[in-house]
Amino acid sequence: MTVNTTTNKVAYIGNGVAASFAIPFPFLEKEHLKVHQLLNDVQTERRDWTISGGNMVFATAPANEAQIVIMREVPLTQETDYRENEVLPAETLERNFDKLTMQVQQLKEPFLSVILAGLIFRCSGFFSKS
Repeated sequence: MTVNTTTNKVAYIGNGVAASFAIPFPFLEKEHLKVHQLLNDVQTERRDWTISGGNMVFATAPANEAQIVIMREVPLTQETDYRENEVLPAETLERNFDKLTMQVQQLKEPFLSVILAGLIFRCSGFFSKS
């Protein structure tokens, strides 16, 4: 696999009928996916879903107007033990590089949000001057 996108989350709005939602980014394990739902100002984590053909399928469709965010949360660990003079399968190395790339993407997001918020704050002060 390759990680050919910087996307690590996607948002949808429920309609009370659709139960299947595309996951447009790669992930290594089902356990790396988290689903947050916002409905009537109450945020919950949904766990009633399965994966089928690159889609997340909910046991019950998200309610009408429910905001759904599917995101990848990869543990910040490295579990492969490399040993001197041992055979190193390419697939093992590729999977570890994929995980590392996903971890970097995950860590990058909050920093970009803070930087952007700071820029907006500074710019709004600049533009609001009379």
